[in-house]
Amino acid sequence: MGCGDSAGCGERPAQSSPVSNPPISPVVRFRRWGVCLLSVILAVCVGSCADDDKPTAPATAAEGVWEIAEDAERIVTESGLTVIHVEEGTGRRPGRSSIVAVHYTGMLEDGTVFDSSYARGGPFQFLLGVGRVIAGWDEGIALLHQGGRARLVIPPALGYGQTGAGGVVPPDATLTFDVWLVSVD
Repeated sequence: MGCGDSAGCGERPAQSSPVSNPPISPVVRFRRWGVCLLSVILAVCVGSCADDDKPTAPATAAEGVWEIAEDAERIVTESGLTVIHVEEGTGRRPGRSSIVAVHYTGMLEDGTVFDSSYARGGPFQFLLGVGRVIAGWDEGIALLHQGGRARLVIPPALGYGQTGAGGVVPPDATLTFDVWLVSVD
């Protein structure tokens, strides 16, 4: 092939697509770079704002079920609530009307999980000691320190009693909650 062939000497070969991309305007190019830059800044800020001092939550309800050591401290209160300490918290102890955040897994006597904050993706927050939760929670959570993990064995009178709950918890059920007191405000 020589200089007289179809491609020509020094000429660009014809493009295979008849559609060509128009040049990108400086405004569009600036916006694209701005969006990329903002995304990077946001990712860095969110990553640096993470609280590395807080323990990480188990990813599933099954992981929210504690292994109980044989020598774990067990407290039985006058009301019949049993508190088995799995891990002592190092933070402050909540008082009446404290806003607390608790990760939990609730189980029936046969081990069936009937409720879990892990499945919902975040801890449950409530005002302690004012009857917003079952009595066993108000009493048991008040005995923990922030960061503490415990198993609460709640007799029916401190749980859902003779009525049960929502077709999930039968009447007169003893309940077990593995709880982690995440925060106290």
